[in-house]
Amino acid sequence: MGQGYGALLLGAGASRSSGVLLAREIVTDICTAAYCREFDIDDSQKDRVTAHDVREWLELQTWYQDARASGETDYSAVFRQFKPTHDHQIEYIKSLLRPASPSPAYKILAKLVHDGFFNTVCTTNFDPLFENCYRGMFPTESNLR
Repeated sequence: MGQGYGALLLGAGASRSSGVLLAREIVTDICTAAYCREFDIDDSQKDRVTAHDVREWLELQTWYQDARASGETDYSAVFRQFKPTHDHQIEYIKSLLRPASPSPAYKILAKLVHDGFFNTVCTTNFDPLFENCYRGMFPTESNLR
């Protein structure tokens, strides 16, 4: 790529500090909601449900056992089971992103990208927080892709 070219791989930390759940937290959130539905536990009591109870319940589910046996990740299996359509998945992810806003880390990263320290930022994140932050800080620039 040449001298003076910098790339950055951005992980989940910046998104987490902005209020976006990590993949394992998403699995827990979806499974806890399903557990509560199955045992008729009101949303107001959801915080009393333990992760241990949810995990024990999850491991008894045939669909989960089959997914584990085939090597499927928890994230994929849980989404397939409880958010079976693309629309369900998108709506759930949007609900996670509504309260999120770019953390100070995103603002610093946007400034570093703008100042040319990084030509490329790759991310594993599914949220648009970096892009939104950059475009909010530098609205007249069109070179962010």
